[in-house]
Amino acid sequence: MLLAVAGVSAPAAFGQTGELVNNQLMPPLPTVEDQFYDPRPNASAGFPAGRFFFTAVVCNGPNNVAVPQGVGLESRTADITGGNIVLNRRPGGAPGDPAGVGSIVDFPADGQYLDLALAVGECVDVDFVIGLATVNNFYFFVDFWRDPVGQATVPVTFLPEQGEVDVCGGAADIDAHNAPFPATANNYDIEVEPSVRITAVEPVPASYNPLPSFLACGDTLRVVYETDPLPDELTVHYDCTCP
Repeated sequence: MLLAVAGVSAPAAFGQTGELVNNQLMPPLPTVEDQFYDPRPNASAGFPAGRFFFTAVVCNGPNNVAVPQGVGLESRTADITGGNIVLNRRPGGAPGDPAGVGSIVDFPADGQYLDLALAVGECVDVDFVIGLATVNNFYFFVDFWRDPVGQATVPVTFLPEQGEVDVCGGAADIDAHNAPFPATANNYDIEVEPSVRITAVEPVPASYNPLPSFLACGDTLRVVYETDPLPDELTVHYDCTCP
């Protein structure tokens, strides 16, 4: 397999926001470690020819334009050949949840990025899991972005914590479930961890409590829908700029 990590592509595909930080993070180019091929196929899960695992060690400089990077570092797939897909992409990270070009992998809140800040000279291990369509050489190019504003597709469940979705590099999660009272099925509570703030919800509900513009970090947002059928998943827009 022929692998190329970290390229430079056109900015902000799929209407995404953020800042392209390739120049700040490179050089040096990421090193690739811990490569592993699992030949066991699962066509229904997106890997009819097995899975390829590897870790990219991404460092913030040092170079002439490197500056400290804060929360929201991620890789965005610029190109992946051979019909292969990124299995460990962020769910709902881009509109349509693309599995190939446009897919997003968050930098994990681990190692020197545990504090969600990557100083000049610090590094973070970013894992990738590629679902293989065929056992052939392929190219994989990504760009590095910093985007403290994101969105996630969150399933609505009957009980809390049944459908939590990790956000902000794994440092927080979002959970949506039927509100305990009043006992009507069209009330949803969206709960977040302290390091994330909800900025909007889609489909747009009939009412918010409180309005997202007044939502504090870590608060619970209650939304009410008057549609039929009721949505079974929500697109939750959030930011990771909380202290």
